Amino acid sequence: MQYSATQQSFANISRIMLSAALAIALTACGRGKGTGASGTGTLATGASASAKPEDHPPPPPLPVPDSVTLKEAIPYVEGPGADPTRNLLDLYLPKQTTAFPTVVFVHGGGYQRGDRTLGHNLGVVLANHGVAVASISYRLYPQVKHPGQIQDVAKAFAWVKSHIGDYGGDPSRVHVSGHSAGGHLAALLGTDGSYLAAEHLKPADIASVLAMSGGYRINPIRKDVFGDDAAIAAASPFAHISGNHPPFVLLYGSLEKTDRHELSREFRDALLGAHGQAVCVMIPDRDHQGLLDRVSEDDPTVLALLHAVEKATR
Repeated sequence: MQYSATQQSFANISRIMLSAALAIALTACGRGKGTGASGTGTLATGASASAKPEDHPPPPPLPVPDSVTLKEAIPYVEGPGADPTRNLLDLYLPKQTTAFPTVVFVHGGGYQRGDRTLGHNLGVVLANHGVAVASISYRLYPQVKHPGQIQDVAKAFAWVKSHIGDYGGDPSRVHVSGHSAGGHLAALLGTDGSYLAAEHLKPADIASVLAMSGGYRINPIRKDVFGDDAAIAAASPFAHISGNHPPFVLLYGSLEKTDRHELSREFRDALLGAHGQAVCVMIPDRDHQGLLDRVSEDDPTVLALLHAVEKATR
Protein backbone atom coordinates (compact mmCIF):
# COMPACT_ATOMS: atom_id res chain seq x y z
CA MET A 1 0.00 0.00 0.00
CA GLN A 2 1.49 3.35 -1.00
CA TYR A 3 0.77 6.57 0.86
CA SER A 4 2.13 10.06 0.59
CA ALA A 5 4.31 11.39 3.42
CA THR A 6 1.28 13.28 4.75
CA GLN A 7 -0.89 10.15 4.69
CA GLN A 8 1.83 8.12 6.44
CA SER A 9 2.15 10.74 9.15
CA PHE A 10 -1.60 10.81 9.69
CA ALA A 11 -1.76 7.02 9.75
CA ASN A 12 0.82 6.90 12.53
CA ILE A 13 -1.02 9.56 14.53
CA SER A 14 -4.31 7.74 13.92
CA ARG A 15 -2.96 4.51 15.39
CA ILE A 16 -1.86 6.30 18.54
CA MET A 17 -5.20 8.09 18.85
CA LEU A 18 -7.11 4.90 18.17
CA SER A 19 -5.29 2.88 20.80
CA ALA A 20 -6.13 5.47 23.44
CA ALA A 21 -9.69 6.00 22.25
CA LEU A 22 -10.47 2.28 22.08
CA ALA A 23 -9.01 1.66 25.54
CA ILE A 24 -11.40 4.26 26.96
CA ALA A 25 -14.35 3.11 24.86
CA LEU A 26 -13.94 -0.58 25.60
CA THR A 27 -13.64 0.08 29.32
CA ALA A 28 -16.78 2.23 29.25
CA CYS A 29 -18.57 -0.39 27.21
CA GLY A 30 -18.49 -2.83 30.10
CA ARG A 31 -18.90 -6.57 30.08
CA GLY A 32 -22.12 -7.33 31.91
CA LYS A 33 -25.37 -8.08 30.19
CA GLY A 34 -28.00 -5.36 30.02
CA THR A 35 -31.67 -5.29 29.20
CA GLY A 36 -32.09 -1.62 28.45
CA ALA A 37 -33.80 1.20 30.30
CA SER A 38 -37.17 -0.20 29.37
CA GLY A 39 -36.25 -3.62 30.78
CA THR A 40 -36.58 -5.26 27.39
CA GLY A 41 -33.46 -4.36 25.44
CA THR A 42 -35.70 -3.77 22.44
CA LEU A 43 -35.58 -0.82 20.06
CA ALA A 44 -37.63 0.40 17.16
CA THR A 45 -34.93 1.08 14.60
CA GLY A 46 -35.13 4.39 12.80
CA ALA A 47 -35.59 8.01 13.77
CA SER A 48 -38.21 7.33 16.43
CA ALA A 49 -35.65 5.48 18.56
CA SER A 50 -32.74 7.86 18.04
CA ALA A 51 -31.29 10.22 20.57
CA LYS A 52 -32.01 13.89 20.00
CA PRO A 53 -30.16 15.34 16.98
CA GLU A 54 -26.93 17.15 17.61
CA ASP A 55 -27.12 20.93 17.45
CA HIS A 56 -25.40 21.26 14.08
CA PRO A 57 -26.45 20.27 10.55
CA PRO A 58 -24.90 17.28 8.77
CA PRO A 59 -21.68 18.21 6.99
CA PRO A 60 -21.70 18.78 3.23
CA PRO A 61 -20.42 16.02 0.96
CA LEU A 62 -16.65 15.75 1.07
CA PRO A 63 -14.83 16.30 -2.23
CA VAL A 64 -13.39 13.14 -3.76
CA PRO A 65 -9.59 13.41 -3.50
CA ASP A 66 -7.14 12.40 -6.19
CA SER A 67 -6.32 9.30 -4.14
CA VAL A 68 -9.86 7.91 -4.61
CA THR A 69 -11.82 6.75 -7.66
CA LEU A 70 -15.62 7.02 -7.45
CA LYS A 71 -17.80 4.86 -9.68
CA GLU A 72 -21.46 5.70 -9.28
CA ALA A 73 -24.81 3.98 -9.82
CA ILE A 74 -23.55 0.47 -10.57
CA PRO A 75 -26.47 -2.00 -10.75
CA TYR A 76 -26.03 -5.00 -8.48
CA VAL A 77 -29.23 -6.66 -9.67
CA GLU A 78 -30.17 -6.84 -13.33
CA GLY A 79 -32.92 -8.47 -15.31
CA PRO A 80 -36.54 -9.19 -14.30
CA GLY A 81 -37.44 -7.85 -10.87
CA ALA A 82 -34.52 -5.45 -10.62
CA ASP A 83 -35.32 -1.93 -9.44
CA PRO A 84 -33.32 0.44 -11.67
CA THR A 85 -33.35 3.23 -9.08
CA ARG A 86 -32.78 1.26 -5.86
CA ASN A 87 -30.65 -1.78 -6.76
CA LEU A 88 -27.56 0.39 -7.24
CA LEU A 89 -24.27 0.95 -5.46
CA ASP A 90 -21.45 3.49 -5.52
CA LEU A 91 -17.86 2.26 -5.33
CA TYR A 92 -15.17 4.31 -3.59
CA LEU A 93 -11.86 2.77 -4.63
CA PRO A 94 -8.36 3.54 -3.32
CA LYS A 95 -5.79 4.30 -5.99
CA GLN A 96 -2.17 3.11 -6.05
CA THR A 97 -2.91 -0.07 -4.14
CA THR A 98 -4.29 -3.52 -4.90
CA ALA A 99 -5.75 -6.42 -2.95
CA PHE A 100 -7.48 -3.88 -0.71
CA PRO A 101 -10.33 -4.74 1.70
CA THR A 102 -13.86 -3.53 1.00
CA VAL A 103 -16.70 -2.46 3.27
CA VAL A 104 -20.26 -2.85 1.99
CA PHE A 105 -22.15 0.00 3.67
CA VAL A 106 -25.92 -0.19 4.32
CA HIS A 107 -27.61 3.14 5.05
CA GLY A 108 -30.23 3.74 7.72
CA GLY A 109 -33.55 5.54 7.60
CA GLY A 110 -36.08 3.29 9.30
CA TYR A 111 -36.35 1.04 6.21
CA GLN A 112 -38.38 3.72 4.44
CA ARG A 113 -36.00 6.54 3.50
CA GLY A 114 -32.38 7.18 2.59
CA ASP A 115 -30.11 5.98 -0.18
CA ARG A 116 -26.49 5.15 -0.98
CA THR A 117 -25.41 8.81 -0.89
CA LEU A 118 -25.64 8.66 2.93
CA GLY A 119 -22.41 6.67 2.81
CA HIS A 120 -20.55 9.20 0.65
CA ASN A 121 -18.34 10.79 3.31
CA LEU A 122 -17.54 7.43 4.86
CA GLY A 123 -16.60 6.11 1.44
CA VAL A 124 -14.31 9.05 0.71
CA VAL A 125 -12.47 8.83 4.03
CA LEU A 126 -12.06 5.04 4.17
CA ALA A 127 -10.94 4.83 0.54
CA ASN A 128 -8.38 7.54 1.24
CA HIS A 129 -6.93 5.11 3.79
CA GLY A 130 -6.85 2.13 1.46
CA VAL A 131 -10.24 0.57 2.26
CA ALA A 132 -12.80 0.48 -0.55
CA VAL A 133 -16.46 1.15 0.19
CA ALA A 134 -19.52 -0.07 -1.69
CA SER A 135 -22.37 2.15 -0.51
CA ILE A 136 -25.67 0.60 -1.51
CA SER A 137 -29.26 1.63 -2.04
CA TYR A 138 -31.99 -0.95 -1.49
CA ARG A 139 -35.75 -1.16 -1.88
CA LEU A 140 -37.70 0.58 0.86
CA TYR A 141 -41.06 0.35 2.62
CA PRO A 142 -43.81 0.65 1.42
CA GLN A 143 -42.52 -0.54 -1.96
CA VAL A 144 -41.46 -3.74 -0.23
CA LYS A 145 -41.79 -5.17 3.26
CA HIS A 146 -39.37 -7.48 5.01
CA PRO A 147 -37.56 -9.52 3.76
CA GLY A 148 -37.20 -7.36 0.63
CA GLN A 149 -34.59 -5.07 2.21
CA ILE A 150 -32.32 -7.82 3.54
CA GLN A 151 -32.64 -9.77 0.28
CA ASP A 152 -31.28 -6.71 -1.54
CA VAL A 153 -28.42 -6.40 0.94
CA ALA A 154 -27.51 -10.04 0.33
CA LYS A 155 -27.54 -9.50 -3.42
CA ALA A 156 -25.36 -6.41 -3.08
CA PHE A 157 -22.86 -8.29 -0.93
CA ALA A 158 -22.79 -11.14 -3.45
CA TRP A 159 -22.17 -8.69 -6.30
CA VAL A 160 -19.25 -7.09 -4.45
CA LYS A 161 -17.81 -10.47 -3.52
CA SER A 162 -17.97 -11.54 -7.16
CA HIS A 163 -16.80 -8.29 -8.80
CA ILE A 164 -14.47 -6.41 -6.45
CA GLY A 165 -11.52 -8.33 -7.86
CA ASP A 166 -12.18 -6.66 -11.21
CA TYR A 167 -11.47 -3.32 -9.50
CA GLY A 168 -8.31 -4.48 -7.72
CA GLY A 169 -9.86 -5.54 -4.42
CA ASP A 170 -9.48 -8.77 -2.45
CA PRO A 171 -12.72 -10.82 -2.57
CA SER A 172 -11.76 -12.60 0.65
CA ARG A 173 -11.74 -9.30 2.57
CA VAL A 174 -15.28 -8.00 2.12
CA HIS A 175 -16.85 -6.60 5.30
CA VAL A 176 -20.42 -5.43 5.94
CA SER A 177 -21.29 -2.25 7.83
CA GLY A 178 -24.44 -0.25 8.37
CA HIS A 179 -25.91 2.53 10.46
CA SER A 180 -29.18 2.33 12.44
CA ALA A 181 -31.62 0.29 10.33
CA GLY A 182 -28.63 -0.51 8.13
CA GLY A 183 -26.80 -1.77 11.22
CA HIS A 184 -29.67 -4.16 11.86
CA LEU A 185 -29.57 -5.38 8.25
CA ALA A 186 -25.79 -5.89 8.42
CA ALA A 187 -26.17 -7.87 11.66
CA LEU A 188 -29.00 -9.96 10.22
CA LEU A 189 -26.89 -10.78 7.17
CA GLY A 190 -24.13 -12.00 9.48
CA THR A 191 -26.36 -14.20 11.65
CA ASP A 192 -29.21 -15.55 9.50
CA GLY A 193 -27.51 -17.58 6.81
CA SER A 194 -30.63 -18.06 4.68
CA TYR A 195 -30.23 -14.76 2.80
CA LEU A 196 -26.66 -15.40 1.71
CA ALA A 197 -27.50 -19.03 0.99
CA ALA A 198 -29.89 -17.76 -1.69
CA GLU A 199 -26.81 -16.16 -3.29
CA HIS A 200 -24.70 -19.34 -2.88
CA LEU A 201 -22.74 -17.79 -0.01
CA LYS A 202 -22.67 -18.07 3.78
CA PRO A 203 -22.01 -15.73 6.75
CA ALA A 204 -18.43 -17.02 6.97
CA ASP A 205 -17.85 -15.28 3.61
CA ILE A 206 -18.19 -11.94 5.45
CA ALA A 207 -14.82 -10.78 6.78
CA SER A 208 -16.53 -8.97 9.68
CA VAL A 209 -19.75 -7.15 10.58
CA LEU A 210 -19.21 -3.52 11.61
CA ALA A 211 -22.60 -2.39 12.91
CA MET A 212 -23.29 1.17 14.03
CA SER A 213 -26.08 1.35 16.60
CA GLY A 214 -28.36 -1.18 14.95
CA GLY A 215 -31.65 -2.52 16.26
CA TYR A 216 -30.62 -6.10 16.97
CA ARG A 217 -34.05 -7.02 18.32
CA ILE A 218 -37.01 -5.61 16.37
CA ASN A 219 -39.71 -3.79 18.30
CA PRO A 220 -43.25 -5.15 17.80
CA ILE A 221 -44.44 -1.68 16.78
CA ARG A 222 -42.69 -2.24 13.41
CA LYS A 223 -45.40 -4.56 12.12
CA ASP A 224 -45.76 -2.16 9.19
CA VAL A 225 -42.39 -3.25 7.84
CA PHE A 226 -41.94 -6.74 9.28
CA GLY A 227 -45.40 -8.27 9.62
CA ASP A 228 -46.70 -10.42 12.48
CA ASP A 229 -44.97 -11.36 15.72
CA ALA A 230 -43.39 -14.47 14.25
CA ALA A 231 -41.91 -12.50 11.37
CA ILE A 232 -40.62 -9.82 13.75
CA ALA A 233 -38.92 -12.45 15.90
CA ALA A 234 -37.33 -14.06 12.84
CA ALA A 235 -36.07 -10.67 11.62
CA SER A 236 -34.14 -10.11 14.87
CA PRO A 237 -30.45 -11.09 14.73
CA PHE A 238 -30.75 -12.38 18.32
CA ALA A 239 -32.88 -15.25 16.95
CA HIS A 240 -30.06 -16.60 14.79
CA ILE A 241 -27.00 -16.56 17.03
CA SER A 242 -25.19 -19.87 16.70
CA GLY A 243 -21.50 -19.00 16.78
CA ASN A 244 -21.18 -19.77 13.08
CA HIS A 245 -20.85 -16.16 12.06
CA PRO A 246 -18.14 -13.60 11.31
CA PRO A 247 -16.54 -11.36 13.94
CA PHE A 248 -18.77 -8.49 15.08
CA VAL A 249 -17.78 -4.95 16.04
CA LEU A 250 -20.72 -3.05 17.55
CA LEU A 251 -20.35 0.73 17.64
CA TYR A 252 -22.59 3.16 19.50
CA GLY A 253 -22.35 6.78 20.58
CA SER A 254 -21.76 7.92 24.14
CA LEU A 255 -24.59 10.47 23.77
CA GLU A 256 -27.19 7.97 22.57
CA LYS A 257 -30.08 6.77 24.67
CA THR A 258 -29.14 4.21 27.29
CA ASP A 259 -31.32 1.62 25.56
CA ARG A 260 -28.92 1.58 22.61
CA HIS A 261 -25.90 1.14 24.87
CA GLU A 262 -27.54 -1.76 26.66
CA LEU A 263 -28.82 -3.46 23.53
CA SER A 264 -25.37 -3.38 21.94
CA ARG A 265 -23.86 -4.91 25.07
CA GLU A 266 -26.57 -7.54 25.31
CA PHE A 267 -26.08 -8.53 21.68
CA ARG A 268 -22.31 -8.68 22.16
CA ASP A 269 -22.74 -10.91 25.22
CA ALA A 270 -25.07 -13.22 23.32
CA LEU A 271 -22.54 -13.56 20.50
CA LEU A 272 -19.75 -14.27 22.97
CA GLY A 273 -21.97 -16.75 24.81
CA ALA A 274 -22.26 -18.73 21.58
CA HIS A 275 -18.44 -18.78 21.32
CA GLY A 276 -18.42 -16.12 18.64
CA GLN A 277 -16.16 -13.09 18.33
CA ALA A 278 -17.68 -9.75 19.30
CA VAL A 279 -16.71 -6.44 20.85
CA CYS A 280 -18.59 -3.21 21.42
CA VAL A 281 -16.97 0.20 21.07
CA MET A 282 -18.48 3.36 22.53
CA ILE A 283 -17.64 6.37 20.36
CA PRO A 284 -17.19 9.47 22.55
CA ASP A 285 -19.17 12.67 22.00
CA ARG A 286 -21.52 11.15 19.43
CA ASP A 287 -25.29 10.76 19.41
CA HIS A 288 -27.11 8.35 17.11
CA GLN A 289 -26.94 10.39 13.92
CA GLY A 290 -23.56 11.85 14.75
CA LEU A 291 -21.95 8.42 14.43
CA LEU A 292 -22.27 8.83 10.67
CA ASP A 293 -22.84 12.55 10.09
CA ARG A 294 -19.57 13.60 11.71
CA VAL A 295 -17.34 11.28 9.69
CA SER A 296 -14.01 12.93 8.88
CA GLU A 297 -10.31 12.07 8.68
CA ASP A 298 -9.76 12.26 12.45
CA ASP A 299 -13.20 10.98 13.51
CA PRO A 300 -13.18 8.19 16.14
CA THR A 301 -15.83 6.25 14.21
CA VAL A 302 -13.51 6.10 11.21
CA LEU A 303 -10.54 5.14 13.37
CA ALA A 304 -12.52 2.31 14.97
CA LEU A 305 -13.62 0.99 11.57
CA LEU A 306 -10.08 1.13 10.19
CA HIS A 307 -8.80 -0.71 13.25
CA ALA A 308 -11.49 -3.40 12.92
CA VAL A 309 -10.73 -3.95 9.22
CA GLU A 310 -7.00 -4.12 9.92
CA LYS A 311 -7.49 -6.55 12.80
CA ALA A 312 -9.70 -8.85 10.72
CA THR A 313 -6.92 -9.02 8.10
CA ARG A 314 -4.24 -10.28 10.51
